[in-house]
Amino acid sequence: MLRCRLVRRWAWRCAAVAVLFCGPERTPAQEAGGELKLCGSLLAVAAFDAAFEPCRKAAEAGHPLAMTALGMIYSWGWGVRADHGLGIQWWRKAADAGETNAMVFLGQNYANGDGVAQDYRQALYWYQKAAEAGHAGAMNNLGSMYESGRGVRRDLVRAHMWYNLAAARESGKVSRAIFAQDRDRVAARLSSAEIARAQRLARDWRPRPATAPPPATSPPEPAPPAVEPGP
Repeated sequence: MLRCRLVRRWAWRCAAVAVLFCGPERTPAQEAGGELKLCGSLLAVAAFDAAFEPCRKAAEAGHPLAMTALGMIYSWGWGVRADHGLGIQWWRKAADAGETNAMVFLGQNYANGDGVAQDYRQALYWYQKAAEAGHAGAMNNLGSMYESGRGVRRDLVRAHMWYNLAAARESGKVSRAIFAQDRDRVAARLSSAEIARAQRLARDWRPRPATAPPPATSPPEPAPPAVEPGP
């Protein structure tokens, strides 16, 4: 069982590298230049020792993708001694620059208590920032927060809305199927009128800019956002 969990975690982290540098909504690392290109290329083949220096240089030069990558390197101990504090610092810098994957990583750290005190309100804040900018994984995580009532008042209509958007915007076949299952699970607990309301919210949703300063402390409960079309 432990081995299976470790394999799943490793697979997820490898997928994170692919999404970070070659996702459908960003410029592939191959089209970038200099240290950033080298950072992405070396991480893609798990050459972590060699990747550290170009990732560090690109991050210090102000590339948000490299900042996120350096946060991954420090947080997950890729070629260096694991340091959650440094990893979170770099993810915060990347998130301040509008990098949505960094926002999702911060949300996951706060939701799980990895390297920080568990704080569902902070997790909700970062998931919502990334979701409002159009990050499908963040949308699904936000749906889970609304479904479970972690960090926000439980709201199955909002959960359906975010799950629906996640399924509509996700490009990966497997993830899209999982997000659709989450949506359908919640739909089974809603009335026809509630489903219609959730679908209307999804149709009315529009992305918002991701760049905004992070909260110094746990933020107040965010106002319910609006959402995009889905099945």
